[in-house]
Amino acid sequence: MNFLRVIIIFLFFIALTFNKVAAQQDELVPSREEQATSDQDREPVIDEESEPQIEEESDAGEIVQNFSDEDAVTANVVPDESSFESVLEIEKSDKDNSLYSMELRNTELLDFFRVLAHDYKLNVLVDDDVSGIITASLTNISLEEALERIVDMNNLRIDKKGNVIIIRRNLAPRVFLLKHVEAKTVLETGSGDEGTTANIYQLLSPEGKILLGTQPNSLMVIDYPENAEKVAVYLDMVDKGVSSKIFKLKYINAKDIVGVVNE
Repeated sequence: MNFLRVIIIFLFFIALTFNKVAAQQDELVPSREEQATSDQDREPVIDEESEPQIEEESDAGEIVQNFSDEDAVTANVVPDESSFESVLEIEKSDKDNSLYSMELRNTELLDFFRVLAHDYKLNVLVDDDVSGIITASLTNISLEEALERIVDMNNLRIDKKGNVIIIRRNLAPRVFLLKHVEAKTVLETGSGDEGTTANIYQLLSPEGKILLGTQPNSLMVIDYPENAEKVAVYLDMVDKGVSSKIFKLKYINAKDIVGVVNE
């Protein structure tokens, strides 16, 4: 009997010891929830070697941004004025006194003609309606040839009377294609009395001409641009197609309407 008690007491102490050991292990190993909470509360570890790189990249970005802003402000505040300057330089060639080199940039045509007339003893007369700006670089060229090249570039012409050079605007050809009206009919209608309203010849300058074009049903106008534009407006009004519509009548006969119109 005593031996049985001893065994029971011994087993009791073993069970108690096992429970204590298990409780200590539970205290040492945290649960998953506690581990997740501790990971969230834990402060991030920053690599000290990466910090200078981040700061260098941000500093470089700021430097580039500041440089681009300053550059844009400078471009807006200080424009390049050299492109707007007028340059008129004429130099005689060292090898041949009859040849010249010319540098023209944003030069008024009237100023160029005036310099040729005054400095190089040329008799030049320019019509009042001549205007324009020339930019050109010419090398080893005579004054007469340079004058002809510049006149051609600006749609001008030269008329010579004795030793006088007269510069006038040149006539320009313009072709009009007609769709609904015959070109020959337009010319015949316009060749009537000057008092009629439909007179295409009244739109031309004293030097202007209008002819039948080489293309089918076309007109060619040789005149100044502003006069050719007047002819274009006139032809746009005249060259209209005739439209037709059909009406169905309910309460009256079509023959009765035709009879009234004929009367």
